[in-house]
Amino acid sequence: VDEYAFEDPARLRPIRQALHAEMNAYTFYAMAATEATDPDVRTLFASLSEMEREHLEHLAQKYHAHIEVDPNLRPHPKIRQILLEGIEAVPAQDRLVMLYERSIEMERRARAFFLQQVEALQEGVEREIYRELAAEEDEHIALLESGLAKTKAALGRR
Repeated sequence: VDEYAFEDPARLRPIRQALHAEMNAYTFYAMAATEATDPDVRTLFASLSEMEREHLEHLAQKYHAHIEVDPNLRPHPKIRQILLEGIEAVPAQDRLVMLYERSIEMERRARAFFLQQVEALQEGVEREIYRELAAEEDEHIALLESGLAKTKAALGRR
């Protein structure tokens, strides 16, 4: 990685962007889990936080990025807005479903960003990294959609 970086430091941009996105998601979900008063919401956020932490560690290991996770790090304010805006106005029984849907939307935005980068690049390592990152977001979306389906079934919804 170091030799690669010295060739052209801009080529590490996909890795930096991916780590930054995962760190934002991880810190948001961890913060939301500690702030949540509803046990189901707290459990959801804790599991999402763990998923993002594992993905962050996987990326760091895969790309030899040595990062320290600061427990006091605050996520980007836009993440909080996307997921929590207006949540208090939603009936309590609908909040968990809404949080799943909004989390799925956040993952879809990340996937769309990575695919947009793919389209802007010629074939090469950077483009392939962005494809891999988009595929990992697909996995996150599938996990969240599965959780949403189970939650809806438990609540007697379709």
